[in-house]
Amino acid sequence: MTSALRVDRVSRVFGGLQAVRDVSFDVEPGARLAIIGPNGAGKTTLFNLISGELPCTGGRIVAFERDITRLPAHRRAAAGLGRTYQLTNLFPRLTVLENLLLAAQALQRVRYVALRPIRIYAQLYERARALLEPLNLWEVRDVPVAELSYGDQRQLEIALALATQPRILLLDEPTAGLSPAETQHVLRIIRGLPREITILLIEHDMAVVFGVCERIVVFHQGEVVAAGAPDAVARDARVQEIYLGVRT
Repeated sequence: MTSALRVDRVSRVFGGLQAVRDVSFDVEPGARLAIIGPNGAGKTTLFNLISGELPCTGGRIVAFERDITRLPAHRRAAAGLGRTYQLTNLFPRLTVLENLLLAAQALQRVRYVALRPIRIYAQLYERARALLEPLNLWEVRDVPVAELSYGDQRQLEIALALATQPRILLLDEPTAGLSPAETQHVLRIIRGLPREITILLIEHDMAVVFGVCERIVVFHQGEVVAAGAPDAVARDARVQEIYLGVRT
């Protein structure tokens, strides 16, 4: 089967620090893969390498059989790769709707049109509505993002990533800082995404990981130390040692 994403011996060095070391794994189309590990393990650095925000020191990244290793971030987005961030990355002075319309038009020809208001493009407006309504954000579409709760901002960021119609979606700690109720809402959103979208998820909440993902890759000190089904990874002796200090 063709892989949606292949990470092939990818490395990243910062001066004398090897943040990511010879990492390899494949992700099948439509899969839900969790990348877990202690803080500082290199998980977000790996996402930055996949999304093109950092260049690889070594190795290759292939998306749907296309080598994207040397493509800049905006070209990877155009090729169908979307992501969210560990910290919210929104325009706080713009409204909810304005943020989403900017994302929705980013890969369309209308982005080159500077003299006509974006709201006249009905298809963009309807797409924004279709993304905001399931998140219960349509009613606050005219509210500046800075006035939203943190939980609503996290959900809006997922909507922005989906607005570009990604084939591969990278979610970097989407439930970080959320209340239990907000976490459950985000979990339902992720579960409800179509299988046409392949999802890679960085997450510390194991209930979210086990509730969404069929496969887990465990990172430690920039390396993959375990990979497999959630139950198998939970029984892995090295994973138990890393997380719990348990030696078996």
